[in-house]
Amino acid sequence: MLAAAAGCFAAGTAVGLLIPRFAEAEAMPSSSARAREQDEKLVRDLVADLGLSGTQERSLRLILQDQREQEDQVIDRLLTTEANDLPLATKNRLLWLRNRTTQRILVVLDPQQRARYERETKPGPNVGPEHGGATTATNR
Repeated sequence: MLAAAAGCFAAGTAVGLLIPRFAEAEAMPSSSARAREQDEKLVRDLVADLGLSGTQERSLRLILQDQREQEDQVIDRLLTTEANDLPLATKNRLLWLRNRTTQRILVVLDPQQRARYERETKPGPNVGPEHGGATTATNR
């Protein structure tokens, strides 16, 4: 069970650690929910400030929705980029973040939990992430 939880955490962390790649392409919101909230606030502000009609309001929402969809396509392309194709600075940043995540996890665990976590997340010989083993986020 702990191994499954660590695996799920590692997968989530791996995706979460890709966020710095987004900033390299363009400064983008960190989550789609936050982006939608920002879009909705912009719509409300423009409706109030400019007195937009219902038709204009709907059109504005469609325009912003189209922008988000196109940004999502850019993000999808970034996420499918092979790790070896990333710039060295990005690779180093990801490694630093993964190591920091591991250290932060260890701080919240008691000594017994820490020992078990370290045992269960340490890959065996030739069992790295590329072979289904633990990710770097769970290794020091």
